[in-house]
Amino acid sequence: MQQAIKLAFAFETDSTFYLTLDCDILCIRPCKLSDFVFNGKANTGVETTETYEALYTASFAATELKRKRERYSNSATLLKMNASPEPRNSFYSETPVVLNSLYVRDLLEYIAELYDRSWIEVLLNRAGWSEYGLYFQFCELRCLMQRSFGLGNSRTILDLDSSVWQRNGAYKSARSYSIESLLFAQSKNTGAFISIQSWLPPPDPGYLRISRPSFASIATFACF
Repeated sequence: MQQAIKLAFAFETDSTFYLTLDCDILCIRPCKLSDFVFNGKANTGVETTETYEALYTASFAATELKRKRERYSNSATLLKMNASPEPRNSFYSETPVVLNSLYVRDLLEYIAELYDRSWIEVLLNRAGWSEYGLYFQFCELRCLMQRSFGLGNSRTILDLDSSVWQRNGAYKSARSYSIESLLFAQSKNTGAFISIQSWLPPPDPGYLRISRPSFASIATFACF
């Protein structure tokens, strides 16, 4: 449901762009509009197989790559796109993401036309897709990426390298989850946000405990 909410918000805003946020996303440094939109293009993080291999252990990198490929494949199938003969090796970063509201509305109308049903009915009756797999592959299909997106790396908006996504054992190098390392050791070259996944239990030493609010499943947005 949260994935659909992030897309549905495009019909509720007059802004050209909006930024998706979740309750486990923390802003770690001052930021300005140009951190998100520059020269009319949405700044967009990109993760690759090399990103995962540098950050994670070999076994977990393979697991993460398989998971991302499955989500993108399921999303492409939902869009009735022709399957690529080669496995995908690059992916767009996840929440927080700058979405173009016009492109999101076009995507949802496209899905409704494909199935001759409301887009929300289609999405709620299909499993395995992701909102970003749908959005970005639709933009690729429409040849919008070069014209409308400023493509970066895994630290463009969400700083994947500093985020707490997995248990410490999934990472190639030991990580400290203390307040100091997560919030106060960042530079201007990092993304403006990190994710601290609240599903992770403590046993990691120094783990920063985040209290998960009862409304954690509700997405929030910033418009500009």
